[in-house]
Amino acid sequence: VLIRPPGYKHFSKALVAEPPCTETQAEAIYAAVRSQIGKPYAVEAIWDFVTDDNRDPQPTANNKAWFCDQLQAWGALTAGVPMVNPKTDLNTITPGDLLLSLALVY
Repeated sequence: VLIRPPGYKHFSKALVAEPPCTETQAEAIYAAVRSQIGKPYAVEAIWDFVTDDNRDPQPTANNKAWFCDQLQAWGALTAGVPMVNPKTDLNTITPGDLLLSLALVY
């Protein structure tokens, strides 16, 4: 996990969504996510996502390794602002889960 500076890469599209939360909750989300800086990228989980192989998801939502969507959902859940259904297994979360989240304000 690392922090990339704004504008580090040009993307043809960017979607910015903010969970409905208080300033205190937003600070708690950022604190949770920042606490994971330095942890490895969850390559196995991305491979499962790319190959659509969720039969045996890699246990990455264990605070040892992350991929972007999983880390965002975990940070929000940790701060008490669930971005996805709390019953959703963070080991199988996808970008679509976050996009379809009714908790997000676009």
